[in-house]
Amino acid sequence: MKRYLKSFLSFLKTKKFPNKEDLLELRDAPFSTSKGALIIFATTVVGLFLYLLLAISNTLTVEVPDYGGTMVEGVIGSPRFINPLLANSETDLALSSLVYAPITTLAKDCIGSPDGKAYQCTLPENVLFSDKSPLTSADVLFTFTTKKTIEVNKNQESDWREILIEAPNSTTVRISTTGDKASLKEKMSLGIVPKVLWESVPIESIEDSALNLKPVGAGAFKVASINYTNSLPSEVALVPNQHFVQDKPFLKRFFFRSYTNQLDLASALHNQEVDSTSVLKSDYIDTEIKNNYLLTPITNTKSISLWVSQAQSNSPEAQKIASISNMIDRKEILDTIEHGYGIPLYSKESTRSKAASKAEEVTISIAVQKDIDLLKTAEMLSSALQEFGILSTIQVFDQGLFIDQVTTGAYPFILMARDGNIAGYQQLIPLYTKSFVHITSHDVQSVMPPSISSPYESLSEANKWYTRTDKVWKWFIHK
Repeated sequence: MKRYLKSFLSFLKTKKFPNKEDLLELRDAPFSTSKGALIIFATTVVGLFLYLLLAISNTLTVEVPDYGGTMVEGVIGSPRFINPLLANSETDLALSSLVYAPITTLAKDCIGSPDGKAYQCTLPENVLFSDKSPLTSADVLFTFTTKKTIEVNKNQESDWREILIEAPNSTTVRISTTGDKASLKEKMSLGIVPKVLWESVPIESIEDSALNLKPVGAGAFKVASINYTNSLPSEVALVPNQHFVQDKPFLKRFFFRSYTNQLDLASALHNQEVDSTSVLKSDYIDTEIKNNYLLTPITNTKSISLWVSQAQSNSPEAQKIASISNMIDRKEILDTIEHGYGIPLYSKESTRSKAASKAEEVTISIAVQKDIDLLKTAEMLSSALQEFGILSTIQVFDQGLFIDQVTTGAYPFILMARDGNIAGYQQLIPLYTKSFVHITSHDVQSVMPPSISSPYESLSEANKWYTRTDKVWKWFIHK
């Protein structure tokens, strides 16, 4: 016993395991106190070694993205136009952003002018659509020209009238504006459609074309199939576009599953039918969803504010409202409407006291578009203003009419979500910036932008999403 005990303990000095003969003798020897102690000692040494190895592994291990996996995105409403020329619903915009790519993604370089009102972009010579057809400057020219025609036909005052585009050769595109540079930058995100497929479709028939649900783009993904329920698209399956000019998406299959309303989407999350969504409103986020999913608030770039027309900016009503701006309880509004998801905003200056402001009673009318959250905000703001002697009525308009009237400065006071200034208006009471709540299952890794103006923009980096993979030890990776 002493010999093989000595042999085994020598491992601590020599780093060599006991020889075969000693191990066999230990195995065949009758059980004794010495043998039991040795077994306990050996087990402890092995356990400590494995624990040390695990600690080193956890320290040096990184999660390496791997190709494969499937993810289901939950959306509200069936897709109708998977087409950047017509997309206007969140579902259509989300799918279009994945299937089509803008010139800024496709080009090998886009050089802007010093004033930011013109860009010259150069396409690589081997850019392809998902059907393997070549993508050239003619496709970019056709896309922008068609989009301009569609928008100007709908609204003669559209800022698309200010967009100019030319294609001097097959790889060069020049896009400029006679208007605002911020508007041009926004339009540079337009997905490019193939001219050969769409040029035979008359403008007046484009909404009825079957091509709207048979998209061919140059984005990160392509449509593999569409399932229908009661003649409406209920699920769209996407797969990686092998001809995408940037890195191939990690996900193998990306499903978009459509739900009729918020309640149905919440139920799908409860049943683990959905892996990700950005369109579930905070009202429906309950404890079960919080426990089963990872919730990531993403700041909305649009702030909700009360605006006053330039013509009324110096009126007694506007001056009185401006003076009590910071006395409005933003937190109460956020807690009621957004369940705390959001950021309160305040005016830079607010001079009068609450007591002084009550002395002069004024009456105003607040115009707002037909939107549940905006209407609730208008009602709460109206109640808050009443405490300071400001009586208000609320006028509710359909979105189209509301926007048209805002462009002409028809409403003295408007409540609106905006990510910039409004021509003809100035901000009177900044209230809050809401946060979109991005919901994902714990086994999905994703890259989220710091802020977005619409839920579908949370998918802007979807080609970098992947399902959680096994850990890999760095020392086994060959560099």
